[in-house]
Amino acid sequence: MIFILDNKELNVTWGKIYIIWNKMIAMRQLSVKHRIVVIFILFIIIPSMAFLYISISSYSQYALDSIITEKQSIMEQINKNISYQFDNYEDMTMTLYHNAQTRVYIDSEDYSSDSVYIQQFLSSIVNSEKHVVSAILNLEGRKFISGYNYLNQVEFFDKFRQQVTDKKGKVVWIPTQNLSTSYHNNVKNFAMARAVNSPNRSVGELWLFFDVNFFDDVLDNRSLRASSDVMIIASDKHVISSTDKMQTGFISGLDYLEDIEYGQSGHFTYMDPDKKEEYIAIYSYSPVTDWTIVTATPQKVAFRAVDNIK
Repeated sequence: MIFILDNKELNVTWGKIYIIWNKMIAMRQLSVKHRIVVIFILFIIIPSMAFLYISISSYSQYALDSIITEKQSIMEQINKNISYQFDNYEDMTMTLYHNAQTRVYIDSEDYSSDSVYIQQFLSSIVNSEKHVVSAILNLEGRKFISGYNYLNQVEFFDKFRQQVTDKKGKVVWIPTQNLSTSYHNNVKNFAMARAVNSPNRSVGELWLFFDVNFFDDVLDNRSLRASSDVMIIASDKHVISSTDKMQTGFISGLDYLEDIEYGQSGHFTYMDPDKKEEYIAIYSYSPVTDWTIVTATPQKVAFRAVDNIK
């Protein structure tokens, strides 16, 4: 194979050769001591620094990948635990139909008289489940209550009733709301609701209200919460639970939540404008609740071991 170089390329090539030749002459003019120093820099120091840089970069990426994998695994397990407990609550509400006395009352579609069996059913749920603070059954104008009797329950039911009715008996999980009890105490509760059906039609709704401290138990993981902010949010950024209690029950204004792909799990990095610090955001979606667990961890936490090596 023959290469043909034009005059310009030849000039460049000869120029490079000339520079190298001058360097070689300059090297020969140096003393032995200086030659050793130059050789040491060229063949020991520079390669060592390059190797160190590549090694630290590789380990930094490994440390970052490790913390992402660890937290994603923990969050997936937490979602499974939440789903398992929520499935138990769903099964528990189905006993409303399995109990002969309560089933007869519902199927009669005549709610002009009270039912001691319905009241016993609701009381048994509240008394047996530590996180259930209220159970309410609305049946076409007749209301059965065990536990908290909320002052603003009418507004709450009006807000979510259509969503529950449209599901035709399937469970709906409602994000944490700020509610007022009959003793004028403000509480933060999330809810589970399902339409109640007779053989012919929908006749009401069953509502279970839960203390938001439920999530303190399921999120009690040192590896997840250490040096990290943790929250559970709905797709509209409504905060169901958070390590920052002030955010719970409200729509979050945190900018980085805009980068979450709701309905999926993943991670990304972002810069906190206030702290001027890089963070790793990791999120895990639950199809059972349609909610997402999010953690935000400073990158310096992931790179702590790397800094020690440096």
